[in-house]
Amino acid sequence: MNTISRGETAYRESASKRKQLLVTLVPVVVGYYFAMIVIVNFTTWLDGYAIGSVSWAYVAVFSQFVLAVAVTLIYRSRMEAIEMEFAAACSNLQQDSDAK
Repeated sequence: MNTISRGETAYRESASKRKQLLVTLVPVVVGYYFAMIVIVNFTTWLDGYAIGSVSWAYVAVFSQFVLAVAVTLIYRSRMEAIEMEFAAACSNLQQDSDAK
């Protein structure tokens, strides 16, 4: 009985950390996405040229790509750490049950 409750505790801690990560990253992505829609459709900020014949619209689209890559890398590294913690907890749990 004690092994099951410790396993459930490890799983719930892992799920809580995953949820916290998503609650942090999703508003950033959604906020940036909708801000870009407002800027593109309701302002003239992106009408000019940044460098040579490259308009600010191209710079804005490239910044969305950079944001997507950054969020993916952050998500991947943090999820790897969460999964390693969960795997270690499960391994300790298995070793404890084998020792008994």
